[in-house]
Amino acid sequence: MHSPGVTEADGTEPGAAGLGVTVAVPAARRPASAPDLPDGPGARRGPRAAGAWLAVIVPGLAELLLGGYQLGRASLWRDEGYTREVAQRSTGQILALLRHQDAVHGLYYLAVHAVVDMLGASATDLRLPSLIASVAAVGLTAALGRRLARAAAQPAPALTGLLAGLVLAGLPVTTWYAQDARPYAAVTLFAVAATYLLVRGVTEGRGRWWWAGYGAVVLTLALLNLAALLLVAAHGISLLAMRRPRRPGGGAHARAATRRWLAAAGAAAAALTPLMVFAVRQNGQLNWVSRPTLDLAGALVTDFAGVKDLVPLALALTLAGVAADIGRRYRVICPPVAITLPWLLLPPAALLTLSVAHPVYVERYVVFCTPAAALLMAAGLIWLGRLVAMTPAGRRRPALAAVPVALVIAVMAAVLIAPQQRARTDAARKDNLRKVAAIVSQNEKRGDAVLYQPWGARVAGLAYPRPFARLASIGMLAAPVASATLTGVPAAPAELARRLRAAGPAVRRIWLVRWRRPLPPTPLVTEQAALLRGLRLIRRWDVKSVELSLYAAQPPVGRRS
Repeated sequence: MHSPGVTEADGTEPGAAGLGVTVAVPAARRPASAPDLPDGPGARRGPRAAGAWLAVIVPGLAELLLGGYQLGRASLWRDEGYTREVAQRSTGQILALLRHQDAVHGLYYLAVHAVVDMLGASATDLRLPSLIASVAAVGLTAALGRRLARAAAQPAPALTGLLAGLVLAGLPVTTWYAQDARPYAAVTLFAVAATYLLVRGVTEGRGRWWWAGYGAVVLTLALLNLAALLLVAAHGISLLAMRRPRRPGGGAHARAATRRWLAAAGAAAAALTPLMVFAVRQNGQLNWVSRPTLDLAGALVTDFAGVKDLVPLALALTLAGVAADIGRRYRVICPPVAITLPWLLLPPAALLTLSVAHPVYVERYVVFCTPAAALLMAAGLIWLGRLVAMTPAGRRRPALAAVPVALVIAVMAAVLIAPQQRARTDAARKDNLRKVAAIVSQNEKRGDAVLYQPWGARVAGLAYPRPFARLASIGMLAAPVASATLTGVPAAPAELARRLRAAGPAVRRIWLVRWRRPLPPTPLVTEQAALLRGLRLIRRWDVKSVELSLYAAQPPVGRRS
């Protein structure tokens, strides 16, 4: 049976430990063309079918173990605090919020709201959707790797998919987002799904349902993260790269696929118009994002490699995967590098470039590109095995082809053990809001009040709200639900001063919650700080990103009155 998308000009030498060795066959034996995916009846039966399923299931199980282990161990951080607070509102209250704030996360909040209604609002419950999405993303990445390898007639397609899934599961960044109650694991899943459907649409010329599914998945992807629409642009570059005829009829095939892609992407974009309008109106929520630096770009490369020590190895494998694909002699409609390279490079590069003028780059907005890195590294591992298989020793002992692949995987696994463990701890989170709540709970007294500076620091009281609910929130003018906002509406300094005077002896102490690295001071923060100047500090705690201070309120308040 011919390999998909390849003529008989290339064959596979038997007995090369499943990695294959390309040998030349005279040009006279080449047929005019070959089908891309010859999955006829029975093509997936027997050991080949079992291997195909194992290539998907094994990485998925690995991610279930790695991502699910100690799922609720780490404290919720500030963005997870928003998830917890919003998900516990009613559907109507969530929709009211979206008209004012966070419309770009509306679909995610509604999904987690359903989970909270069924299971509860513990850290484990809130993170469960992300874990499920990560498991599915890893398994689908393996399926995509296998299909790309088969479409390009690369050797050992099932092994390519297996390695891609295992590499993705092994990255600490994958574990981190599997244990994060935010939408980015789901974004990664839908990015892989969109790419898989793109490949099916390209390689199966008459499969219009693949393009309908592509449009629906892209729509969902954008509803979870608008920045992920950059993947659609990457897909456009992939299709342009395929338009060059690589075999008879290839250019016409790619042009037909491009037309269907434009129709599907255009329909999704039209449906997204209302969300885009809301996003433009609410873009002030990104005022905390700073301009990109080389350190930010370096951190992205490190996370895609797994850890800093593995960056040279990961880059070498990625370049090997690219070079091996570009350098193949046969011609295919859907070369893997045309899919993976734009996916890996375009979204981060575009967002970093745009951020020079208008800061919008945050690494989690482009984490959906990690599967592309895993696919390229897997291709590099297969290339390494083939290189050994073509040596004289490899020809005599085909099993030697697996030795360097196994060694590289063993080295990567050994180096990633500690970072994997750290990814599930408080040390890997920006905040430790559980500890902040524990300190308040252990030290609060009747009559205490709380004030947040800046007002956005109030999220520290949303992640673990019980101890904060017992404090008088003297700085709040309107509650979150009543004002249809994430954190409520702060009181003006004049109103705060009036409340302090009116409270009199009832307010004995004030808890001040503030970020240790606050945003540039606003007039509201400056005036609030002036009101509190001169209070007697009782004690201060520094808990990662939060500075928690306890003041004796009565003496200075009395003097001011």
